[in-house]
Amino acid sequence: MTMQTQSEVHTLNPKMERIANILRLVGWVSLWLQLGLGATSALIVDICYLWS
Repeated sequence: MTMQTQSEVHTLNPKMERIANILRLVGWVSLWLQLGLGATSALIVDICYLWS
């Protein structure tokens, strides 16, 4: 087992960490929005198909 020196330990700048967390949140929100919109459009198509 080797010991890590101080230069080998990479820590994120707090500003970069905040940006990364925001991007992660935006990614999850957009995923759920796309799933919701897809389900909504599937329901609309299904209802239109049943009415025709």
